[in-house]
Amino acid sequence: MRSRTLTSRTPLLLPLVLLGACTSDPASDDSDGTDDVADGDSTGTEDTTDDGTTDDGGTPGDNPSCSYDSPFTQSAECRDYVGSAWSDTEVQADCSSVSGTVDLEMGCATDDVLGRCILDGGTEWEMQVVAYGTDASACDLQSVGCTTFGGGAWEPGPVCGGGGTETGGDENVFIQPSKVCLDPIDGEGPGQGPNGQICTWQAIAASTEEGRHYEDYADCEVVYSQRPYHPVPAAAEPDLADPRLDDPAYKAELDWVRSQVEASACACCHSPEVAPEGTSNWYITPTGNWLSTFYDSGLALGATWIDSTSFGAFPPEDNNGFDRIHSGVPSTDPDRMVAFFVAELEHRGRKPEDFANS
Repeated sequence: MRSRTLTSRTPLLLPLVLLGACTSDPASDDSDGTDDVADGDSTGTEDTTDDGTTDDGGTPGDNPSCSYDSPFTQSAECRDYVGSAWSDTEVQADCSSVSGTVDLEMGCATDDVLGRCILDGGTEWEMQVVAYGTDASACDLQSVGCTTFGGGAWEPGPVCGGGGTETGGDENVFIQPSKVCLDPIDGEGPGQGPNGQICTWQAIAASTEEGRHYEDYADCEVVYSQRPYHPVPAAAEPDLADPRLDDPAYKAELDWVRSQVEASACACCHSPEVAPEGTSNWYITPTGNWLSTFYDSGLALGATWIDSTSFGAFPPEDNNGFDRIHSGVPSTDPDRMVAFFVAELEHRGRKPEDFANS
C-alpha cells in the first residue's frame, strides 16, 4: 500500500488558501479569521450513512478524524478520513503535520458546518475536510477555495443552505481569478504574450513578468477580494544601519528578492506604494534592510521551514516562470529564494526545529 501524507497535497480550503499574497504572519495576527467556530466535539442527533460518513448536522461517523486550528487563521477545521487506505498510522502521520488531535474512532463534529471539501472522492484515499462557522457570507469563498484551488468537490452544510448565493452572502465578495493581457506601460519593452502584451493572472498566488511591477498589469482589488486585506504592523522598521548593506553581494541579493516580490501579487499587501491603507506585516523598501520588518515565522515561511503549500500556486509555466510550489515567496529561482530566507534565519540564530509545531 502506498504511503500518503497531506503535506504533498494540502486541501486548499478558504480562508487558508487566500493567504498567499496578503500573508498574515502567524506570530503577529491577532484576528480569529472567522465569526463563530465549532468547538470540535459537539454532535447532533441523526444517524450516520451506510458508508460511515455523516450528513452535516448529524452524528459523527465512526471513521478516524483529525481536529485542529489553522496556525494562520486560528479557525477550527477537521479532516474526516473515510477512504479505506487510511490506516491508523497514516492518519496519525497526516494529523501530526497540522499539529492536530486524532480520534481514531469518531469522525468530525457536525454542528455549525459551512461545508465539506471532498478530496479524492470515491477512492481509497478519500478525505473530507470540514469547514466550520456560522457566517453564511463565507459560503461562496469556501466553495471556490475547495473547487478552484483545492481540486475538490464542495458539499455545502446547513449554514450554507445548499448553495452559497442563496444564503444572504454578497455575491461580489470573491472575484474569480482571471488572466488579463495588457500592453506594456510607457518606458517598458514588449512582453512575452501575444502581440507583445504582458499576460498576468489576477490572483493571490500570481506573478507578472520578471522585472515588472504586478500592480501595473493586474488589479490588486481583485486580489483583495480573494483574501480580505487589512494593515498589520510590522515586526520592526527597516534597519538602516545593518552592516550587511555595505556588502555588494548581499545588497544585490536583497534587491533581487525585492524585485521578485514587486512582480508578484505579494506587492498588493506588502508594498507601501501599493497597499491602500498600509502594509500587512512585512514590507519592502528601496532603502535599509527591509528584512527586519519580518517576524521570524514569516521568514520561516519563506525558507519553507513552515509549510505553505496550502497558500496555493500556479504552475510556473502558467505564471510567467514564477514558482511558489517550492518556495514560500514566488520566484523564478526558488532555490535561490529559499536559500536567502534560510540565511536570514541563521543570521538570527534560528533553526528549523524552532518551528516544528508551527
